[in-house]
Amino acid sequence: MSKPVPTMQHKQEAEIFLRQRIFSAISAIPDIASIKEAGSVQPDGTTITINSSGIISAATQTVRASTAFISSVGNFTVPHGLGYKPSGAAIRMTSIGVVAFQAATEWDATNFYLQSNVSALTGFVDSVK
Repeated sequence: MSKPVPTMQHKQEAEIFLRQRIFSAISAIPDIASIKEAGSVQPDGTTITINSSGIISAATQTVRASTAFISSVGNFTVPHGLGYKPSGAAIRMTSIGVVAFQAATEWDATNFYLQSNVSALTGFVDSVK
């Protein structure tokens, strides 16, 4: 019996899952420094489970919104329409290239502030409340 061949959709779903897990763990790091006991902590929807040795055994946070973008050369703005300032965000590329947050301001209650040296790159900004 042959093994099923992963489709592009399976690969994209796996990539999204991994990016969300990495984003969740990174977002949780500042809160870990203040934790002195094993247990579960929930700052802004993030659930962090820490074992008795102080090691993170799980960290999860749900992406609340995905905002599509097409890049332009230099700094560009993408309105997110969320009505609040997200507590975290990560860029997920759907084309080959790099788009980054601007250094001065990454996002506010209205926009994401991005930059690229190439136009017409596509992707999403995944954000959490």
